Amino acid sequence: MPKVGLTIMQALATPLLLAVLALCAPLLAYADSTHITFVVVKNEGIYKKIIDSAQQSLKLSGHEIDATIVEVSEVEVNEVEVNKVEVNEADVNKAKKAGHTSAISNADSQVVSIGTKAAAFSYQQFPNRPVTNALITHSSFAQLAQDNFGSSEQALAKQITPLFIDQPISRFIALGLELVPNAKTIGVLVGPSNKSQIPTIKAKAASNGLRINIAQLEPNSNPIKVIEPVMRGSDFFVVLPDRKHINQLAAKWTLPLSYRYRKPLIAYSQKYVDAGALASVFTSLEDVADSIALQLQQKTDSDQSTPFSVSLNRAVGRSLRIQLRKADEYQQRLQNREAAEQ
Repeated sequence: MPKVGLTIMQALATPLLLAVLALCAPLLAYADSTHITFVVVKNEGIYKKIIDSAQQSLKLSGHEIDATIVEVSEVEVNEVEVNKVEVNEADVNKAKKAGHTSAISNADSQVVSIGTKAAAFSYQQFPNRPVTNALITHSSFAQLAQDNFGSSEQALAKQITPLFIDQPISRFIALGLELVPNAKTIGVLVGPSNKSQIPTIKAKAASNGLRINIAQLEPNSNPIKVIEPVMRGSDFFVVLPDRKHINQLAAKWTLPLSYRYRKPLIAYSQKYVDAGALASVFTSLEDVADSIALQLQQKTDSDQSTPFSVSLNRAVGRSLRIQLRKADEYQQRLQNREAAEQ
């Protein structure tokens, strides 16, 4: 071949090859796509937001997603309040009629349930398959595992992976100490769902050199008699989530009492901060989605809580004369504490 012709061919070869690779890239990515079956009560509201956000996170990480969405039913489920969920045959049949049986036959599909009822449904619909349970509390998972597998340990052995939304008590205490570093005594409110955690709560407080007072609130308790003396004698006060009725009683009394006695209140939701708590540590919808993406990429442990968020009420901070940093700084400090303890 003449020298000029060879030079022209060499000049064209690289752009042509790049163009061919660019055209083939989507096909190659699809061939290696990850199939995920999302199980939800209904594909709308918070469930849809979590699914969309999880898929977006995976795509940004370079994963091509082929998703199937299975709707269990139109029944609304209170994620915090429900401990035991029954799934009837009508829900199973409804999913099959909706054309979701293909997801069952796809052995490579990764099953992700979102919510308590969806978790119960996924155990029946996808037997002998690994299932990731997102948007679930420790108590709900323990009950479902007991009902379906005999125990939490047996569920984990069956490759059931819970991604818990409730925060460990150590995280509340750590946040309180970041906000009130000279604290010596703390108060913690627990309800019926958290009574079993009292020994752990006391142990965590002791390991941080803190004295602890427990306000144990039952449905028939007089809230002010239970909460007021503990609030008054604490350097900061922690409210843990419980059953709906207990949560309502707790919010009704802890917020005004913390204001009366000028005590920092550490709670578990953004709504608490909006209503007057100094700070909250909680799992946002974005955190749930991130935990799903991390789990599907095998970057999280099966018994690990999901990523978390910290929220602050700066007006309350000024009232208590506490100089607050940025929320993400506290979040990073908590993560650093936990990493150092591992």
